Amino acid sequence: MGFFSNGTFSAGGQYESAAAGAYAARLVSVEEVERPSYDDPSVNVANYKFTWETTEFGDTQGVPFKFFKYTKTNYGNDKAGLTILFDSMLGRRLTQEEFANIDLSQLLDPQWMVTVDSRLNSKGSLTNAVISVHPVTTKKKLMAKTPFKASVTEGISDPFAE
Repeated sequence: MGFFSNGTFSAGGQYESAAAGAYAARLVSVEEVERPSYDDPSVNVANYKFTWETTEFGDTQGVPFKFFKYTKTNYGNDKAGLTILFDSMLGRRLTQEEFANIDLSQLLDPQWMVTVDSRLNSKGSLTNAVISVHPVTTKKKLMAKTPFKASVTEGISDPFAE
């Protein structure tokens, strides 16, 4: 019997990834998590984990797709992930005071248009990467996933039929 015989084994979940595109979604959580530093993987640094769930489309089982975005915790630098994310979500750059007073409920309430891309991860599975997040507008919602409408031919006779 091996040392790890009492441990549990997980092969990882097999989740379906969404096709690349824009999806109407709700921000369901923002958490502060620890992740390995890019500069030194042996050191963990604080990150924000944003989680969105689609509201109109799901996988083949009807389960909403989930999209995740990790950012560092600093805001203000033009290249900072949190700055880029908030600027696109809120449509403008925040002041230091506005950033300090953001009410999380204001981000959780509205619907967002989340644009994702499909990528292969290190295990060879398709995953989604969040490219951008914008407020939902009617125009964006119609452009995102409009189903094809069949043309109406009922009551129209064929002019070439004899």
